[in-house]
Amino acid sequence: MDLYLTPASISYIAQTIIFLGITVFIILMNNGTKANFWLGGSYSIMVAAGLAGFIGVSSLKYQNEGMLIHDTFLVIGLALLTQFAYNFSAVKSIGEKQAKIILWINNLFSISAIILSGFYLMKFIQHPIMDLIPIIIQVFLVLEITWLMVFFIFLTIKLSTLETNKSWLYRFFHPQGRLAIAAQGFGLTSFGLWFFWMISIMLSVNGYNTISFFIFTLATTWALTFFILALIDQTIRRGSFFFKFIITILLTTFTGISAASWLTAPANTANYLAMFSTPNQRTYNFEQNNAVYNITNSEFNYLDDIGDEIEYPSGEITTKQEILMTFPFSGKNWKSIFINKKGFVAFSDDNSMEFRFLSLPGNQNPIITTLYIQDLIPSDNSKVFINALDDKTIITWILVSDQPDKNIRINTQLVLFPEGSFQITFKDVHLNMYYDPYIPKEIQQVSGFFLGSNDNFPTRVRFNSQLPLTSIEWNGVFQDYYVDFRNDLHWSIAIQFIAMLLVAVLMLLLYPFFINNSLVKPIRTIRNGIAHVIRGDLTTTLEPRYSDDLGQTTYEFNQMTRSLQEKYQGYDKRILELEEKLTIRTIELKQAMDKLSSEISIRKKLKNHLDKLIQKYRKLEITDELGCYNRAQLLDILEDEIKRAKRYNTTLSFVVVDPDYLRMINETFGFSTGNEVLNILVKLLMNNIRETDILGRIGGEEFAIIMPLTSGKDAVIGADRLRNLIGAKPVETNKGQIRLSASFGVVEITKEGIASIDLLLHQVNLALENAKKLGRNQTVLYSASLEKKTT
Repeated sequence: MDLYLTPASISYIAQTIIFLGITVFIILMNNGTKANFWLGGSYSIMVAAGLAGFIGVSSLKYQNEGMLIHDTFLVIGLALLTQFAYNFSAVKSIGEKQAKIILWINNLFSISAIILSGFYLMKFIQHPIMDLIPIIIQVFLVLEITWLMVFFIFLTIKLSTLETNKSWLYRFFHPQGRLAIAAQGFGLTSFGLWFFWMISIMLSVNGYNTISFFIFTLATTWALTFFILALIDQTIRRGSFFFKFIITILLTTFTGISAASWLTAPANTANYLAMFSTPNQRTYNFEQNNAVYNITNSEFNYLDDIGDEIEYPSGEITTKQEILMTFPFSGKNWKSIFINKKGFVAFSDDNSMEFRFLSLPGNQNPIITTLYIQDLIPSDNSKVFINALDDKTIITWILVSDQPDKNIRINTQLVLFPEGSFQITFKDVHLNMYYDPYIPKEIQQVSGFFLGSNDNFPTRVRFNSQLPLTSIEWNGVFQDYYVDFRNDLHWSIAIQFIAMLLVAVLMLLLYPFFINNSLVKPIRTIRNGIAHVIRGDLTTTLEPRYSDDLGQTTYEFNQMTRSLQEKYQGYDKRILELEEKLTIRTIELKQAMDKLSSEISIRKKLKNHLDKLIQKYRKLEITDELGCYNRAQLLDILEDEIKRAKRYNTTLSFVVVDPDYLRMINETFGFSTGNEVLNILVKLLMNNIRETDILGRIGGEEFAIIMPLTSGKDAVIGADRLRNLIGAKPVETNKGQIRLSASFGVVEITKEGIASIDLLLHQVNLALENAKKLGRNQTVLYSASLEKKTT
């Protein structure tokens, strides 16, 4: 596969070298994370994309295939870059759904691009729609970078959590935290790449393919380099400065060389056309000598007797013509020839064949061509003439292109002689505007002869600089002017290519040594000195390596340490004086502290005693000797609970407990036993009421329970439970076992109407009296009907 360097080749080689350097750095700095794995994979694919692009812009035959593979690799690389973005941060906590959508869309684009490229390259389907595949893959590229840009903008906003009340635009341009700043850098580089790709596409649509190509390659290289620099600035420390320095120098240098190549290409083209343009006013003689030809450059000899114009059948550009002589060529004697309107004569035994030549060389038939332009479309004004004589046959082409964008004018002549020799003459050939130095094409501009199916390896020469020459036996000889142009431009650009490689090699060899000695080691020395100062060693003295800025900084560091040392010596003297005074003062303070400590100890004891007395007094204020709230405290609590129930519209019940036959127990067993029974009753009530319930004493032998958030019915249930516990078994007293029972009166504070303490006490006492009347050991809930009974 012949490759010819173009300015775009330089751009892609620069891109490949830079991406290869980034890939190596990522591998060396591997931190074992998934994000690092996907990032390294992405840039590895970018290296392959650069090589494919280099082949695409350097090959005459495989340009479309190479660029298709290049675009497919870019699609895959961006998909892997999306995987990196997905694993870069704690995305799962800030947008798992959105992240996965973008991830799978880009993966789908990648898989689709691979399948479509396979169909295109393998040519499974022969249909015009296959020509749309490169465009579809370029659309994938734009959509991928769009999704990736949106993803990084979204990630930056989500990571900037300190000012959530601000707009998304403000949060994107004012990120907080290292990860947010890195994500912002990714977003900006993605936007830059998207912006310049869109400009490139618009330029291409409007016919500015050269500028479009230059912007596309340059933007891709710069954007993806700044992408990795944004990552390094915020996440990687070890070796990052050295790498950033090298990659920045490489990027700017390669960009300069690449731009120079693009800018000087027209001048190189003009120089070539001035020195080696297509022949004009020339005649080449091809003298047959057995199976070889002696080719010479003779004096210009254009025969004016061109004969009659050839009439071509409608829609045809090839016609068969009989000649008056016999022309020996390619091992046969020919009495007829096929004359093609595009500048060549073919020889064939098949009189009925429809003659088509798709490329030269490679045809099965012998051919002589004066100047064959592969994609030339002759206009209606183009003429071909033939003058068939006994001693020679003269064929003359006067061709004009039918394409308005191509200024092509050709006037050539072929003279055949009976002995097998022939002569090619160029009178007026104008092709200067047909050469494009930027983008190679699979076109042919050929002069010479080919000997048919046996001529597998015809010799390519330059007639204008290599004559005279003798052909190889049974081998044709031809000149391809477009290949000559590409070859000449190739060697001009090769100098720039070699310069780029030399720059890369020299930077890799010399810059590490230079930076290590002039930058890294001096900085390391200063950092070591700073570490000594931090540890308190002010006697450190650094030896500068050079007298540059870092050397001057080293001198200033030494001056700083000397100044600090002098100050600290003065400080040491002052510290000794202060230490003596401090020792004396410490003794005095110790004596005062001992005295104070003794006083504090006494005061603590007094305070503890006083606190116990206060606590006991406060308890006596609100409780009685049985340990439950006294009447005043219980009624205060009840008043607060009534207000709370009214405010929050909740239920509240009030229960009064009166032990049955307590007077009989006092009279029978004595008041001490009666008090003992009351103590047992209080303990039983306190141990079995709810935590939210409040127990108090409202009379000599009457107790009350406040039940918040409890309806009257539920309060009755609770009271019955307590009543059953009281009467479940006799209580043990110092006078033996005594069976005890109690009567309960229950009132529910109504949600409507006015609830007062006096009213509640009245109502609950009515319920209690009713329980006594029912035979004691009963629980009665107050209702309005009890009022009627009393009346």
